[in-house]
Amino acid sequence: MMRNYKWALSLPVALGFAFPAFAQDDSLEQILACRQITEDAARLACFDTASGSLASDRESGELVTISRAEVEAVERETFGFNLPSLPSFTMPRLGRDTNSSPTASALTRAEDGETESTDAITIVERDSQGGVQKVEMLITEARRVGHSWIFTMENGQVWRQTSSDNIRVPSTRNGPRRAEIRRGSLNSYQMRIEGGRSIPVRRVE
Repeated sequence: MMRNYKWALSLPVALGFAFPAFAQDDSLEQILACRQITEDAARLACFDTASGSLASDRESGELVTISRAEVEAVERETFGFNLPSLPSFTMPRLGRDTNSSPTASALTRAEDGETESTDAITIVERDSQGGVQKVEMLITEARRVGHSWIFTMENGQVWRQTSSDNIRVPSTRNGPRRAEIRRGSLNSYQMRIEGGRSIPVRRVE
């Protein structure tokens, strides 16, 4: 079952893109700090002040909340693009044990067969920071242009082979082909089509 997590966003830190970036918000930190106060009257006064700051930030638009599903939708749509604001927008790994590390949570979900999926794209693996590491998509069209292949995905994404190697690609005439795309170092990407050899690719649309 998909859990409906929410996070706070601070809008001014966006780096020229449509998406805001995650940030520590003072009003939220104030509320969390109030929990440490042991004296009842002082704790209540602290909560009153902090909640007033939080309400003010929401009313002004400085602070908004988004669901986990909305975060994942942005991650799926932008996978393959190098956007400066995106690293701070990535989602923390959330597992059953809130004290476990991001990597441990990801492994637990993988072992249980849990993936973050829509009909068009599946997030298969995340790195230790919660960023998307590997996805699966369906190729609906593969065509040769010059010395490279261009792949059109079911979700509308378009990827292009970056090497000039002469490779054999399964035909899509009898239906879509499942492809796995993994993020590599230096913003590189490798595509593997239905267990075949890896192909260096980049996203063009």
